[in-house]
Amino acid sequence: MGYRIDEKDIIYQVSIGDYIEYVTLSNKRRPVYYKKKDKIPKKYQNDKYHFNKLDELINTETKERVLKNIRSVGKPRYKKISGQDIWVGLNHNLRNNIANKIKKFFYKNLKDLKPIPIKLFPIGVDIKFIKPQGTNNWDLDNLALIYRKVLLDCLKTIIGADDSIQFIREIPTRYVPSPDESRKLIITIYTINDE
Repeated sequence: MGYRIDEKDIIYQVSIGDYIEYVTLSNKRRPVYYKKKDKIPKKYQNDKYHFNKLDELINTETKERVLKNIRSVGKPRYKKISGQDIWVGLNHNLRNNIANKIKKFFYKNLKDLKPIPIKLFPIGVDIKFIKPQGTNNWDLDNLALIYRKVLLDCLKTIIGADDSIQFIREIPTRYVPSPDESRKLIITIYTINDE
């Protein structure tokens, strides 16, 4: 069944329901219109449509520009949180945006934790993801990678634990199938005896 944390060594255990899986990149997507250089769908390749002086496709009768992103305009834009994005060259600003949203999430949910006395170090930080397995077989390491990094950065300011091995010696991560459709993140911070 894996490792076991001794109850007497637990300093904090925080259970966070509905942990974030997506971050909002924008609240409303702006309209994008067809330009002359775009691949124009067949339904717009007739006498009812032509290009204006700005090379935008317009309806000949109404003079309105033709939306390219008709399904997404005005809707929020979301990005699924995944450590895989770090390895595939995610845009620097987008990566920072995602990390900052996760930091805000952690600070909001861990605000009641107090600094840990130096005598209780070194510590371990156990991260347990509880969520439905679903039909997609997702990678624990992709999700855990970014959560682990951001959590450790937040713990520096919350409990006074630098993420060096002087303070944090282990960071086990695991997945437990949810018995229902809920998501939960359980973070357990515990003392490690080096004996």
